[in-house]
Amino acid sequence: MSTTDPPRTLGVFPGESAEPSAPRAFDRWLDGRLGSVTTFVAAGVPPARRHAFVHDYLTAVWEAGAVPVVTWEPFAVGHGEGDDPVTTIADGGATSLLVDWASTLADWVTAAPRRRLVVRPAHEMNGSWYPWSAGAGVDPRDYRRMWRRLHGIVTDAGLAADRVCWLWSVNADPVDDLLAWYPGDAYVDWVGVDGYNFGDSQPWSEWRDPAAVFEPAFEHLTSLDAPLAVPEFGCSSVRADGRRPDLKADWIADAFALFDTWDVRLAGWFDAAKETDWHVFAPVSDADPGRFPATVTIDGRSYATYPTFRRAAHRYLDG
Repeated sequence: MSTTDPPRTLGVFPGESAEPSAPRAFDRWLDGRLGSVTTFVAAGVPPARRHAFVHDYLTAVWEAGAVPVVTWEPFAVGHGEGDDPVTTIADGGATSLLVDWASTLADWVTAAPRRRLVVRPAHEMNGSWYPWSAGAGVDPRDYRRMWRRLHGIVTDAGLAADRVCWLWSVNADPVDDLLAWYPGDAYVDWVGVDGYNFGDSQPWSEWRDPAAVFEPAFEHLTSLDAPLAVPEFGCSSVRADGRRPDLKADWIADAFALFDTWDVRLAGWFDAAKETDWHVFAPVSDADPGRFPATVTIDGRSYATYPTFRRAAHRYLDG
């Protein structure tokens, strides 16, 4: 584990598209201050798709000036559809798949000087929505064994410690027994917490300020000697009385202020239309500008934006 805290970094998940134009435009909007791009990839994708993801998309991210955060999701690991990926890996299975992934990532990193990446395997394991999670019946001991084996295989493939950062990432909810899932200081460089304010966008959700979302998890993890990251965060504008972009803007400013207080070293906004309107920056052609406070033009294309995000991000990076 690194003994030096990394510089503050602003990140973004720009949506499912593998086109680099979205993060490049986001970076232009932020005056060239975007430092990382979060990506997601299933472990069991076909070899050709794995190669394209690493050598094409990650290269485009790097050449755009950002460090890729590879969220490695162990879907389709094992021989059967219902196989538990955690136990399969922990017990010594899927060796060929893991070695292929490790070799592909090592080849990408060593293909050019100074290339780096962040590896975020099997994230949000404390939730219930993934087959590698507590809600799927996974034992934390097996999760730790899985992580350590993956770490060893990637290291053996030639990924030097100064080229790869291992990010262990939980969800902000629930916070019970988070440390039971921690693989150990020798296997983790950064500790991450993903958190969202769904507002009133879901039948089960309610408006929660940033402190309510993040601080319980932050407090549980303060004993760990690792830089703190928020690889994913977002806020809906949906309230019971309709869309409230002004409240979303206030939430964004408060979130960055909270991250400053807790010395969060990486803050990655989830800028995609998924469960609700997470976007703070979207092409006008793909968005309803009336739901955004402002518009800007970048390289001849109009974007709907939240100016508060840009201002708050700059203050966070300069803090």
